[in-house]
Amino acid sequence: MTSTEIPISAEEEQHLGMVNVRMGSQLAMYPPSQGHSVQPGYLPQQNDVPSGAPPAYLQPTNHIQAQPQPQTTVVRTAPRSTNAFSGAPRQQVPDYSLMAWMVTLCCCLPFGLVAVVMASRAKDKQMAGDDDGARSTSQHALGWAIAGIVCGIVLSTLLGIYYALVLGA
Repeated sequence: MTSTEIPISAEEEQHLGMVNVRMGSQLAMYPPSQGHSVQPGYLPQQNDVPSGAPPAYLQPTNHIQAQPQPQTTVVRTAPRSTNAFSGAPRQQVPDYSLMAWMVTLCCCLPFGLVAVVMASRAKDKQMAGDDDGARSTSQHALGWAIAGIVCGIVLSTLLGIYYALVLGA
C-alpha cells in the first residue's frame, strides 16, 4: 500500500491548525494540543493528563457500577472404580464381543445385535477407566449372547421337528 503526499502551503497549515512533527525520516502533521506548545522533534500529547500521572487517570471514568457476575463452580469426579487411585494394575474386563458377533451371525440376530452393542459399551467404559461399569455392561453382553444362543438352539430344534413332520408325512 503506497501513500501519496500532497504538499500544502504554510497558510493552509495555519488555517487547518496543523503542526509538523518529524518522526525519523517521516514528516507527520498533528493538530496542536490545547494549552500546550509542541516542541520541535516531539510528538504532541494526545490527552490533557500530565505524562507523570498514573495510568488509571488516562482511562475515561464510567460512573455506572458493574453488577457482580454469578460464579459457576465445575466439579469433576473420578470414575466409579474402586482401584482408580490405588495404583493397582488395572485388569482387562472381558467384553465378549467375539461371542456377540458369533451369536449375531449364527444363532439369533436380534439378541446378537443387543449383545454387540453391550460389548461395545463395555469397551468404551473400560477405555474411560470405569472398570465397575465395564464389568456390569460386559455381564449384560454375556447375558444377551447366552439368551441368543438358547433362542437359536430352541428355534433350530423346533424348525427341525417341523420339517421332519412335514417332510415325513
